Amino acid sequence: MAAANARRCQNEHDACHNTKKYPTSGQNLATQSFEGKKIPDDTVLIKGFINDWFSEHRYADPALVARYPENYNGPDVGHFTQLVRDRCTAVGCAMVRYNDASKWTTQYMVCNYAITQLENKPVYVAGAACSKCTTGCNSKYLGLCSVEEKILPKP
Repeated sequence: MAAANARRCQNEHDACHNTKKYPTSGQNLATQSFEGKKIPDDTVLIKGFINDWFSEHRYADPALVARYPENYNGPDVGHFTQLVRDRCTAVGCAMVRYNDASKWTTQYMVCNYAITQLENKPVYVAGAACSKCTTGCNSKYLGLCSVEEKILPKP
């Protein structure tokens, strides 16, 4: 699904990323253009895009995290809240590189998420890492529950 949007080479959210399995899916987009042939490695670009999304955390105060407000119109936090949404159980990303009629090369990345941020719902439940895990902490990914943990994807 993310690849279908990316291949359109248009930096805009698509209207068709919801599915029967994920009817309230979310989406993050990122784009960067370069003149000439000096294009960073894909890994560098991907990390940069994700870091940019995560940097919005500075505007996400505890009240917003506890209950995402209706009709929010403050500073951009949507990329961050999408990244850290606790009910998200799946993510798929795709990235394309394309040239327009000029000498610019553009990298465009699309990530689709199993669930988007819903108004009047928490982004995540704040607390000590793993404090709500019933099966213990993940030994590889510190701060996350073990892979045996049953996740409730419904909002």
